[in-house]
Amino acid sequence: MAEAVARVGDTGRPAEHPGDLFDDPHLNAVGLFETVDTPAGPVRFPGVPTWLSRTPGRVAGPAPELGAHTAAVLAELGIGGA
Repeated sequence: MAEAVARVGDTGRPAEHPGDLFDDPHLNAVGLFETVDTPAGPVRFPGVPTWLSRTPGRVAGPAPELGAHTAAVLAELGIGGA
């Protein structure tokens, strides 16, 4: 596959490991990755993969911590606890 891509002049290449994407020159050049401050410290991750002029995406902040909404969800379902 890589040879076929090279024949047409593309610079595409397979990622050997998902973590390799963070070092991809093209993805970094187009600004795909964002750094978000979390309680555990800054985390770099893929941001919004499309850029639309009238509805630009944005990263609002970090994901909720594990279990952050458990009590509220259980209460809404009527599953009681303490």
